[in-house]
Amino acid sequence: MRMRDFLRDLATASIRLRVATAFVVALAVTSLVIVPLGYRAFDARGDDGPVLEAATDGVALIDGGTEVDLEGLDLTGEAVIAFTVPGVEAVAYRVVDDDGIEVLSGVDDNGPDFNLATTDDGEPAAIDTTALADGPYTLFATLTVGGGEDHRMAEFDIRNER
Repeated sequence: MRMRDFLRDLATASIRLRVATAFVVALAVTSLVIVPLGYRAFDARGDDGPVLEAATDGVALIDGGTEVDLEGLDLTGEAVIAFTVPGVEAVAYRVVDDDGIEVLSGVDDNGPDFNLATTDDGEPAAIDTTALADGPYTLFATLTVGGGEDHRMAEFDIRNER
């Protein structure tokens, strides 16, 4: 087929209809592929959307047996961090630094006490904050309570003078 014949056929309605149909199908298929990949890329950035609306209470620093709300604290040395929401059945958590890089994470489904760190016997253990860089951190937690999920977060700073 020569170019002139092709152009003449393209000018007819039957060819235009086929080209338009192919364009619409290609656009639909591309959208079906691109949109889910876009959502995945957005989620991979660590932007947790609804978790940012989580309650800040129920995440405590245990200091000599006394519970102190972790939100806004400056931590130094060793710190025991616990989840103090009544009726907790399991906890999944992650701690991210100011750049959104995960520095700690875990899942604890062996209550009745839920702590960021535990010994092999399940007793609360301290986290050595000197192993982490100074600066702001955010703890995100998903707690299983009564078969449902409860989201918590706490922002705190590590301030070890080095």
